[in-house]
Amino acid sequence: MEEKTKGTAKKIAAGVIAGTIIGIITGILLAPKKGSKMRKDLRDTAERIKKEVAKKSAKARELSKEKYDQIVKEVSDLYKKAKKIKEEDLKEVIKDLKSRWPKISKELKKKINK
Repeated sequence: MEEKTKGTAKKIAAGVIAGTIIGIITGILLAPKKGSKMRKDLRDTAERIKKEVAKKSAKARELSKEKYDQIVKEVSDLYKKAKKIKEEDLKEVIKDLKSRWPKISKELKKKINK
């Protein structure tokens, strides 16, 4: 039973993370930027970051704040090294992802306690 609860919690965490990142993408796209190509590239990159963070979070055996922050750092470091996103844009994505932990944690606790 506990195994099933953990699996459900992981799926919920991945869903919450995905929703969070969609919010990030929306915020970035609504910010004044020059050129539709830049916005498309940024949207595509943010979408890839979102998917990677959600995938790694779902695979984590236990998702703590430290583990979540580590996943965000690992994924963002890969994109930073590959220069797939401007550093200032990446910093905003990271900041927003990390600020969402309380909501993710709350959702996980609700599902585990059911």
